[in-house]
Amino acid sequence: MKTRRSGLAALALFTLLAAACYPARAGTSGTDRNPYLITSEELQSVPADDAYEVIQLLRPAWFTQRSGRSPQVFVNGAPRGGLSELRTFRREMVTELRYIDSTDATTRWGTGYMAGVIDVTMR
Repeated sequence: MKTRRSGLAALALFTLLAAACYPARAGTSGTDRNPYLITSEELQSVPADDAYEVIQLLRPAWFTQRSGRSPQVFVNGAPRGGLSELRTFRREMVTELRYIDSTDATTRWGTGYMAGVIDVTMR
């Protein structure tokens, strides 16, 4: 009988530890965030003046150069230019920011997007 209790206790402990190690599903806690999206709620939560500063504070990895290139900037799905364009968009005018990796950008718009695209959705 004592062996059975020990076995059940060990099983319960294992289950608890396994559940604690399992990653939470996206959107289940306030700290979860999509690494490819900056929402309007996140935009309003940072002390930034423009889209460049927002990304610099929330998703600085988006600025990482890949193959010696920087991401291209699109506005509402249309090409706009380089990263300096992000300085021209006031935070209050932006609805969301989305990073599109090089594979998806190439599928959508063709070659030339080795570092991906930052798509700015404007109000």
